[in-house]
Amino acid sequence: MKTRAKKFILIFVLFSTQYIYCQDLSNIKGSKPFELKGSISAGLSSINSTRNQTEQNSLFYSTSIAPIFKFYGVEIPVSVTFSNRQTTFQQPFNRYGASIKYKWAKAHVGYRNVFFSDYTLASRTIVGGGFEINPSILRVGFMMGKINNKIEINNNQVDEVTEPKFERKIMAFKLGLGKSNNYFDINVLKGSDIYSPAQLDSNRKKLVTPEENFVASVHIVQKIYKYFNIDIEGAGSFYTKNKVSPEMEYDFVGKDIVSKLIKTNISTQANYAIKGKFDIQLNQFNTSLTYRYVMPDFKSMGSYFFNTDIREIAINPSASFIKGKINLAGQFGLQHNNLTKRKIQTSDRVIYGLNMTLSAIKNLNISAYFNNNKTELVNVQADRLLDSFNLTQNNLQIGTMITYMITKNSNNQNISMSFNHNNFEILSLYDPSNTLSFNNVSNSVVISYNYKWKKSKLGFGSQINYFGSSNNQNSTSRIGLNINANKSFYKTKLNVRLGIGYAFNYLDHFADGSSIRTTFNLGYALAKKHNISLQTDIFHRNYKIQNKLNVNDYRSSLRYVYNF
Repeated sequence: MKTRAKKFILIFVLFSTQYIYCQDLSNIKGSKPFELKGSISAGLSSINSTRNQTEQNSLFYSTSIAPIFKFYGVEIPVSVTFSNRQTTFQQPFNRYGASIKYKWAKAHVGYRNVFFSDYTLASRTIVGGGFEINPSILRVGFMMGKINNKIEINNNQVDEVTEPKFERKIMAFKLGLGKSNNYFDINVLKGSDIYSPAQLDSNRKKLVTPEENFVASVHIVQKIYKYFNIDIEGAGSFYTKNKVSPEMEYDFVGKDIVSKLIKTNISTQANYAIKGKFDIQLNQFNTSLTYRYVMPDFKSMGSYFFNTDIREIAINPSASFIKGKINLAGQFGLQHNNLTKRKIQTSDRVIYGLNMTLSAIKNLNISAYFNNNKTELVNVQADRLLDSFNLTQNNLQIGTMITYMITKNSNNQNISMSFNHNNFEILSLYDPSNTLSFNNVSNSVVISYNYKWKKSKLGFGSQINYFGSSNNQNSTSRIGLNINANKSFYKTKLNVRLGIGYAFNYLDHFADGSSIRTTFNLGYALAKKHNISLQTDIFHRNYKIQNKLNVNDYRSSLRYVYNF
């Protein structure tokens, strides 16, 4: 019986599919009826470690089979892995789907991620079906299915981690006119939790309630001449947090219409969201102006996540000079929250920065960036002054990278240097003890040199690096040197790489030991479709201040791959 079950599982896995690429059936005539490709691999890995004063030795083996079945151009990838750690079928039994396209029509079935707009159906995974048709200038889309499975928790079960869920179904519809860069769409989404009285009674502590949502949006995308682009979406959402809450005892304008779209009661909330983008695209100058306004409780069951309670305006200009050899890109943005003044604090954020790339000098490339993010947290309720403080958060980032490349006699060499600085601080205006203030500064410098002899297929690399970080409590730093060499043999069939790195560590400006890491990689093409690889990593770290321990890690792996 067990043998039959294993055979059934294997056959089921091999002929099920997690993801099928969107296929264009208009090309089906030129496709072969059946093709098979993929890979088979087997490997051994060993891990020996003395971390936390406990020696850990492990030996693992694994075998993977990854066939790709192709029927008339439709690819069905499958992956099965057997190991002494676990046996995994990377092709889950219940995850399958396809999107089939023929000329101006597209059909969706199974597990799909379809996008209508940011505030309605925004690539939320749906188990169901639908279609999209775009004959001429007509734009029609429809999706219907399930986004949540039911998870029941009985009152007698002791489970504080698993959260009960109701089965949730959604339906989305799109109707519009236009082409891909010029269109007017109306999008509608309806989502609702399916429940029974028995399920409500078994809901632990009544923390999860059945919900319902209706969202409608207007989405306009227009290209004006060849220089201007407009992208605007406005959406309204009605969200009922508890479908079994008492009914409303008051009327509002449009209540009869809304009640036909969604079950309204005292838990129903109405909110809206607006986003807009205006692009100017000239030959050497481009800029983008964006605006976003999202109410605090705006929700859409067709989206996984988006920021709410935010008003944002931003401008992103860019310019190019000397045939693209000098490029500048800037950003400036303002963000504000607490739109309804219900929070204790209001956050005002200013974001600005500049990026530059320079390649006007032969063989020399320079890039640099400057970004600053400043946030003011201000109390808006005077009577809560003792419970919260006015704070200023500032995050400054500065960096540059310089690369010089030389090519001589088909040999390549390059020298590069990078520097990065990060300063994050929190300042409090009402904190005499200075306990809320915080400052963290980090710097990193990397200088590297690489040389490659093309004829001998030999490469050499070296690197000096520094990293330091300090805050209110302590400071740490590390200075290291890395050297590596690689060589190809037998017409690049055999590739060997050896690397060694040594670092000195410091804690509060006192020496805190050192570390050394050695790596060895070997790859060999046995034949056109056969490859074998060997990887080893040896790491040693000693601590003079922290714990006064020695850490030794030994990792190695041997793997064989056959591609068919």
